[in-house]
Amino acid sequence: MIDADKMAREAVAIGSVGLNSLVNRYGDRILQKDKSLDRHALASIIFSDKQEKQFVEQTLHPLIQIESEKVLIRNDIPKHRTLWFYEAALIIETKRQSLFVETWLVTCSVETQRTRLAMRDGFNSDDVDKRLSNQMTTEEKAKSAQFILDTDQELSELYKKIAHRITMIKNRSQ
Repeated sequence: MIDADKMAREAVAIGSVGLNSLVNRYGDRILQKDKSLDRHALASIIFSDKQEKQFVEQTLHPLIQIESEKVLIRNDIPKHRTLWFYEAALIIETKRQSLFVETWLVTCSVETQRTRLAMRDGFNSDDVDKRLSNQMTTEEKAKSAQFILDTDQELSELYKKIAHRITMIKNRSQ
């Protein structure tokens, strides 16, 4: 499993090219006291201005892509016909799904999404609205996915569906 969110965090670590680029544009207002990225401060900028969101994506996505390629090479994944997963929230939004054999969409109802954003990130209703209005809808994303997992279902059902899909993929590759 390759976790793009982990690589995104590394791309904005203290002293990184990514964080330095963001600070050059937005100044210290996006930094916490320890000089790490204040994600809430950056979110308030990019989810209020589509051009700023685009700038951040154009700055960070290439850095994340480079790190992803390093992980693939370091683990010899290109040499092996093996099943691996690349977890990234923006694969479809950035039109990168063609890089993968299959794209899975993990989704939930809008109500669940709103609750999770509020609980995880401490967002108020306005912050949640801004975040959601800057994302593709589930319906739009579903058009590009080969497999959809609805996390509003029971966990045991999700596990069964995942196991079945993995079996199908393995049988297809033999």
